[in-house]
Amino acid sequence: MKKKLPYIIGIAFVAISVCVLLLLLNKSTCLINDCDNPPMSGSEYCKHHTCSLDGCNEQKSLEDAYCGNHGCLEDHCTALVIEDERTSYYCEEHRCKIGNCPERIYVGDHCLMHNCSDVYCNEATDEYYSYCPKHQSN
Repeated sequence: MKKKLPYIIGIAFVAISVCVLLLLLNKSTCLINDCDNPPMSGSEYCKHHTCSLDGCNEQKSLEDAYCGNHGCLEDHCTALVIEDERTSYYCEEHRCKIGNCPERIYVGDHCLMHNCSDVYCNEATDEYYSYCPKHQSN
């Protein structure tokens, strides 16, 4: 028995070492560099780096609530982009209100494309004209 004891202890040590090594190699962490948090279920990112929209597992930054597909592109805006017939990267507050235009607002409630073409006018055009109603006759 005395001869077998060092052999058994040696095998036990090797087995424990292999188990510890396998646990360390299979350690699952967020894919973001320097982030050691565990990933969320169904995502490769932790809760701090995963889009907040239910069902989306895409990466987001710590400063944003949503990923690039779901968050408004306006600086310092954390609003969700509404998915509708307009494909836009801006939330309702920052998106042009003329027709189905998906562009960012420029002045008032419309984008640069829907701003009157008169140099000194910031009034909105409608969907089909380059000038506001006041300047259409010019």
